[in-house]
Amino acid sequence: MTLERCSMHCERHGYAYFAVAQLSGITQEGGCLAEVDTDDTERFELVNKGKCDAECTSDGSQLCGGRSVSLGERYASVYM
Repeated sequence: MTLERCSMHCERHGYAYFAVAQLSGITQEGGCLAEVDTDDTERFELVNKGKCDAECTSDGSQLCGGRSVSLGERYASVYM
């Protein structure tokens, strides 16, 4: 699934934002997180933009989160 298709899917369900990460399976159907809303700020911790440097497997020119192996953390890119 591309970011564009994920965006359209989420928009159809009334969400203005969506999140993707390498682990979310962006190349698979339904592999994006649509349940992101402006009231969900407590679900996400803002990190430096440089940490979200993983290319989407469906389109290498787009970013799909990132991860820190040393910290054991995964990051999601949130789009509007």
